[in-house]
Amino acid sequence: MHNVIDPSLMPSIQFQMICAVRLLVACICGALIGFERYKSRKEAGLRTHIIVALGSCLATVVSKYGFFDVVINESMQVDVSRIASNLLPSIAFLGAGMIFTRNNTIKGLTTAAGIWATAAVGIGIGSGLYLVGIIATILVVIIHVVFARFYDSGSVVTIRMRYPKEEVVPEDLRDYIEKRFMCNVQAIDAKRTDSGSIHISIEVHTKGKRGFDNLSLALLKDPHFRGIDM
Repeated sequence: MHNVIDPSLMPSIQFQMICAVRLLVACICGALIGFERYKSRKEAGLRTHIIVALGSCLATVVSKYGFFDVVINESMQVDVSRIASNLLPSIAFLGAGMIFTRNNTIKGLTTAAGIWATAAVGIGIGSGLYLVGIIATILVVIIHVVFARFYDSGSVVTIRMRYPKEEVVPEDLRDYIEKRFMCNVQAIDAKRTDSGSIHISIEVHTKGKRGFDNLSLALLKDPHFRGIDM
């Protein structure tokens, strides 16, 4: 037998407007976190963080207030936090897509953690804890900015260079690269083509975002530079 829905028990338009404000605040908080990630050229940027915050907020609101016709039935026991409690584990599939390993270096862990934290912010705001959600947003942004500036482990990139057959490759190429571009060379692979030119792939470690930017600027001035792989 189906439950008879009493229209008077349905959430009012005024209350639904309050829920809509929660969605808007969640979008703003997600945008703040996503904008910092976008400026840092990370995999998950503005749109991803906004959608994660919005979706988690909406799911929390629905979990708390969307089942009014079931909750009022005294013969049934409903855990209104069930949807919200499953959001954080289910968001892991997004985080897993951000993490990858290249050149013995793990990338994307911080971005994945930021996605997870953004979902938690959406849950907090969706449950009505505006101040907690906003403060959490500010803390996540501060952690991203401060640690990126003072505690950046750097990145490993591969520089591709080409020396024509009439030019001589520096005798100690490792020292030459490290001193000229201020980076740490981890591996060098050189191949001579049929035309006689030498193609060189150099795997280097840069110290932080500033180190990578300085390396990029210096490489642009080198006539042998052909490309860089992240």
